[in-house]
Amino acid sequence: MTSERESDRELLMRAAIKLFAAFGYDGTSLQQIADTAGFDLATVEEIVGHKRDLYLAVVRRLFEQERAAREAVMTQFSTETPEKTVESLHRLLDDYTEYTLSNPERTQLWVHRSLLDAADLAELEEQFIQPILQMVLEGVQPALEKGYMDPEVDLELGLWTVIWMVQGITTQATVMGHIPGPPDAWLLERFKRHLHLLIDRLFRLPGTS
Repeated sequence: MTSERESDRELLMRAAIKLFAAFGYDGTSLQQIADTAGFDLATVEEIVGHKRDLYLAVVRRLFEQERAAREAVMTQFSTETPEKTVESLHRLLDDYTEYTLSNPERTQLWVHRSLLDAADLAELEEQFIQPILQMVLEGVQPALEKGYMDPEVDLELGLWTVIWMVQGITTQATVMGHIPGPPDAWLLERFKRHLHLLIDRLFRLPGTS
């Protein structure tokens, strides 16, 4: 692929990410993507194929970026001591929160999925979300085995609780009376402290009761 063609493909990818995030797969046409990127429809099909091909490429890109971000944090995750476990969990929560707020398109895409958008592509969650969740679960599991967490807590549902809360603050039209859009710095820090406390109490982490 020539550098010019790579540049054209990148323009189309950016337009597709923007439109799929805003309107979903079913609410976006390939013609809209072509118009946004400044190409005719024939050129778009030549570069990226059909709408389904482009949508899958978008999903793959967003979740490969997500996986890389989680891997970078999990490589530093330590359950060597109770104190390091708490520190690692807090770092994981903060990184996930900041990453999600900085990359809202991924969340917006999955909000559309929850409303049965692109319903015929039923394998996407298993293909893209489950491997990331499994990586985090396997990284945190030793803390449970060492007794640093309440053994009665459902670890997978605990992680999903975090996901739901972070995605909620990302997608809320208004947050606690604030203007629409991402929370400001003060509210973000307040939210992260709340999330730390919630997980500390939920998992009954050492030294946090």
